[in-house]
Amino acid sequence: MSNEYFIEDSVNTERGIPFKLCLQHFEKKKQFTIMAHMHNDIELLYVLKGDFVAYLNGARHEFSNGDLLVINSCEVHAIFSDNFDESEYIMCRFELGNLRMSGHKSDINKYVLPFMINLPFQPKIFKRADLEKYDVHKCIIEALDEYNSERFGYELAVKANILKVLVAVLRIRGLWDSENSDLFSNRINDITKAFEYIDKNFASNITMENVADRCLMSYSYFSRMFKGITKLNFSQYLLSVRLREAEYILATTDMPITEVAFGCGFSSSSYFVSKFREQKGITPKQYRNMMQKK
Repeated sequence: MSNEYFIEDSVNTERGIPFKLCLQHFEKKKQFTIMAHMHNDIELLYVLKGDFVAYLNGARHEFSNGDLLVINSCEVHAIFSDNFDESEYIMCRFELGNLRMSGHKSDINKYVLPFMINLPFQPKIFKRADLEKYDVHKCIIEALDEYNSERFGYELAVKANILKVLVAVLRIRGLWDSENSDLFSNRINDITKAFEYIDKNFASNITMENVADRCLMSYSYFSRMFKGITKLNFSQYLLSVRLREAEYILATTDMPITEVAFGCGFSSSSYFVSKFREQKGITPKQYRNMMQKK
């Protein structure tokens, strides 16, 4: 089903560095739209001047000068702006594997996981006042300068600066606290497998028992672990994944609503419409009209 709509390729690695940075500049009184799409990479948008609107998984987010938008891996997003004044932002995309460093695997993956799973309560916009405590502006400017200059060692300099930005994001979010980290670090690979399995099989009739068995965990331990990490029970998280996929198809194709429902694992189109309206406040048809009109 994923071949029927636009999934952007991963960052180009021709330069030997799996990062991509660029300055996006928009002239005064010029409208622009980056249509709904997704990719496996993490993407950061840091605003230097102007005002922007992002739709992530159907939710509207406004961000402006000094703010940072964080787009997780496989997160549906579209960017809009009506630029009455000159505006610009720095875009940075990089492969998820670049968060992996030498060290114990559990310590590595606990930093990767928060950028793999898209949870309803995760903050997406990081405000200027919070970012200033971590010198995020300086880090992103230096990363762009190093990327463009290609001076000796620029690959390390880019990565070092972006990692500092991600540390700021994780600390401001405060989602992956020490309690969760210590409690589940020895099963982090199994946790990762669970999310990967859900992402690949959400359209099927999967249950928490299925996933717990694949992770070689007891039902009760898996349930406690899953709720501790996602703050959702299994059925709530599975619904969020199915709705995320449905939003993307609605925004980027003309596939009939019934086909979208069944293709995303819903038992009927009426149940799909009901859950979509309950979670998003509008019907799938209204969402499609809004996104495609934009």
